[in-house]
Amino acid sequence: MKKLLVFSILSIVEFTTGQVLKKDNYKHYIEAFNKNDYELYKLGDFSNEKAWSFLENNIPFFDCPDKQLEETYYFRWWTYRKHIRNTPEGHIITEFLPDVYWAGKYNSIACAAALHFMEGRWLKETSYFEEYARFWLKGSGAKTARGYSF
Repeated sequence: MKKLLVFSILSIVEFTTGQVLKKDNYKHYIEAFNKNDYELYKLGDFSNEKAWSFLENNIPFFDCPDKQLEETYYFRWWTYRKHIRNTPEGHIITEFLPDVYWAGKYNSIACAAALHFMEGRWLKETSYFEEYARFWLKGSGAKTARGYSF
């Protein structure tokens, strides 16, 4: 309930004052995450080197008096973008960065797809999810997806 209240108050402040968050005020989080990450799995367009560019153009920005909560918010987005993988069938969202033997084609995991859609629905670029849905409904993942209810 406390978190919902924070979002509500911030919405009211923005509505009544016309304040807009300055993206650069949050760049330090991404820089710190990059600095502390030994990037074992580089995923092309979504590597740490390009993390800020991707995030500043795709995520909703959030400000909060609880800086630990705020940092966690940005860490989740910083981590999420690592799992967007470009494949010959379009983008999919992976559950694991290294390839795992129990995964489907392109390291896909059907049982996690609903969470991937729910977590990523705030991204401004919608083509990632259009391609991901196509993968599960008409592409290589279709046969596997029929065993899950996402």
